[in-house]
Amino acid sequence: MSIISVNGVTKHYALGTQTVEALRGVSFDIKKGEFIAIMGPSGSGKSTLMNIIGCLDIPTHGTYLLNNQEVSSLDDDALAGIRNKEIGFVFQNFHLLARNSALDNVMLPLKYAGIEKADQITRAKAALSEVGLEDRMDHQPSELSGGQQQRASLGRALIRDADLYLLDEPMGQLEPQLRTLLRGRIKSYIKEHGFTAILVTHDQTEANALADRIAVMEDGELQQF
Repeated sequence: MSIISVNGVTKHYALGTQTVEALRGVSFDIKKGEFIAIMGPSGSGKSTLMNIIGCLDIPTHGTYLLNNQEVSSLDDDALAGIRNKEIGFVFQNFHLLARNSALDNVMLPLKYAGIEKADQITRAKAALSEVGLEDRMDHQPSELSGGQQQRASLGRALIRDADLYLLDEPMGQLEPQLRTLLRGRIKSYIKEHGFTAILVTHDQTEANALADRIAVMEDGELQQF
């Protein structure tokens, strides 16, 4: 059963008097439980496609179904509801709250979901331990290195029981040894829970290690899937 079905999706942006075609008739299906990597050069349309899949943007034309729900034409409130309930994000730029500790940042998705405080703390501590930050739980983002902030962002995403995880270069700032360790942990976590994941990466080794299938984009089109 497909959790994602994209059919004929285009995305156009106005740039002055010109129209930029970021996506050109993209179509594909992803089955529940699959781990997909999307690769391609800068400007190929990877980020635009991820924004649409993550309900951060909508297509200019075409359809996008998530869990059999057509989301292409939903309003902002409905899209926000889907993001909060069904999608876990790991961004390149972390999006950590500056005045909150690593523990508080990781707890946020559970707080918004109405989970009891004691359970929030227990699960957040476990998530931080999974990414090797058990000794930095009380530190604010400014007291963490870039790699540690990236790990906190990863822990915050994986703490949720989301149907779909979107990973945008999730280990780009990590040292090679830790990157290899976390690859194994991420894949095990996703597979053990039957989640679906989409990874954007420039690292062929990372794509090969994590993904069941690799999609290649160029000039707004899927060249390989």
